[in-house]
Amino acid sequence: MPSKMMILRDIVMVVLFLALLFITPSTADIISLNMRSDRRHNILFSKFGFSHTGHLSIEISSVKVTSTSSQPNPSRIGFFLLPHQLVSNYYYDFQLNPNMCVLDNEYISVLFTFQDVYAHSNSSFNRSYPVSLSSPDVYILYFANCNRRSFVTMNVRLELYNTYNDTKDYLSAGLTYLPSLYLVFSVAYLCFLGFWIFVCLKNRHDFHTIHFVMGVLLVATIGYFIFATAYQRDLKATGSRDDDGWISAWFDIFQLIRFVLLFSVIGLIGTGWSLWNPFLRGKDKLFLTAVILLEVWANGDAISAGVDFVCCIVVFLWVAWSAASLRQTREDDEKSVEKETLEKLELFMPVVYVYVTFSRIIVGLLVATFVEYTAPLVTHAADETSGLVFCMVMFDLFRPCSRVKRQLPWYAKFLIDRSYPCKQDPERPIVSEL
Repeated sequence: MPSKMMILRDIVMVVLFLALLFITPSTADIISLNMRSDRRHNILFSKFGFSHTGHLSIEISSVKVTSTSSQPNPSRIGFFLLPHQLVSNYYYDFQLNPNMCVLDNEYISVLFTFQDVYAHSNSSFNRSYPVSLSSPDVYILYFANCNRRSFVTMNVRLELYNTYNDTKDYLSAGLTYLPSLYLVFSVAYLCFLGFWIFVCLKNRHDFHTIHFVMGVLLVATIGYFIFATAYQRDLKATGSRDDDGWISAWFDIFQLIRFVLLFSVIGLIGTGWSLWNPFLRGKDKLFLTAVILLEVWANGDAISAGVDFVCCIVVFLWVAWSAASLRQTREDDEKSVEKETLEKLELFMPVVYVYVTFSRIIVGLLVATFVEYTAPLVTHAADETSGLVFCMVMFDLFRPCSRVKRQLPWYAKFLIDRSYPCKQDPERPIVSEL
């Protein structure tokens, strides 16, 4: 049977290897695109939250329109803005009149058409538009071509930003303080790590490999927030990824490692690995592999939200299956499983359920409705706060035990009405609890 350190080494190697394979580039609010013989009728370029002082700059060059039928009408080709709050009205209009050109829709704001381009120059156009709003809102920038069998070739450069004190801010309205939020969480997790090291050192006689992995999870989370802060600050100031790419690369790597380790730790704690179960069984290895692959997929695919939710379900079923197996084993032989071991798992299950429900469903509903566009910082804060609280509860439940009888924490009365005293080792002196 493989040792604990060999299993840990294999997990780390798989995570690092897959991180390099599945890292995907991030978008920013300075967009450069070269279109070559593009026949699409609608192209979504960006979705951006403008404040009272929003600006949009569009520069196109090397413009060429060809057609396999009649001469294209330049007034039927152009860029427009659609307010996010009018998206439903926009699509309802097309249901009533499916043959209508999108540039004739009453809910959009046409910026310019190719007729304006040809009036100034044959192949280039450059203009900046102030977006003055009575209240901040999200706008979607589209390119439309209503000419059938026509092909558009051009180079496009877009800048979407807000100005504060004559300084450009390329983050959407409502996200301008996101770097500061990430910095606060990096400090919070750093303090958390310091306290965890103190707890482990004080109870080093009961320190297990899983406690080391939990510490590595905190380190990865700190790294994620540090590079997330740097990454968002860079986007805020420049509107694009850093020139060398090392900040965004490390941000992607730590993001992947953080979530893979989080769900792996939840599953490993559920199996009791290195606590009361020295080895992983076959089904446990299968669950662990599924969790790692799903999280890698979630961090490298456009349908990440759905894959991440599936991963949460897999982890919850993993913990529930482990608790059921442990309960059955205790019913068959009470001496084989200690009472406090089963009670810890029974308390841990609803904690995992509450965390998954809030972070993946409630926060997801907030993002999908109005909060994402009026106060997006709130959704980020709520999501990360739920993660911090969950980690604090999980680490408290499964910290190295001081070998002294210990009552359930105050929050346990909402989840389970029992206690899980730590078994006293007669050969060790009793030490005071933290």
